[in-house]
Amino acid sequence: MPVTQLDTRGSTKRVFHHPSQSETSMAQQTGAPRYEIQGLRAVYDTGDTFWCARVVDTSETGIFLETTHELDEGASVQLMFDFPAEVTPSEEVPLYFDAKVVRNNSYDLEKHWNRKHGIALTWEGLSPQQTQQLRSFLAQHGVQIRH
Repeated sequence: MPVTQLDTRGSTKRVFHHPSQSETSMAQQTGAPRYEIQGLRAVYDTGDTFWCARVVDTSETGIFLETTHELDEGASVQLMFDFPAEVTPSEEVPLYFDAKVVRNNSYDLEKHWNRKHGIALTWEGLSPQQTQQLRSFLAQHGVQIRH
């Protein structure tokens, strides 16, 4: 897919981005539909401290948070949603989610100039019932942005 970039003199040029093997495998791993919910934020807690971040997208298998904060891959966190006023979740949505960091995205103007800085997390220990509750919540309140 061609991408227009500016060179150091301000001239534009078209370049082609070929996904790396890791980008291709990450895209294949997402599997579950990804949803965006306008204004949704999440509070994530490592046990030592906590942060709040904008939810870029989420699914029944995980979540991506936009933040400049980085955590070690494999780190465990507890996460809870901070719902915008216009979203009224049903009482069936779990209050807290256990999750594990699977990757950090950092700014890289040379290779990934359009990638959001943030943390990708995968849900841990969700029961089939909780997975279904999350799936229903996302379908009701979210906009599917990719599959």
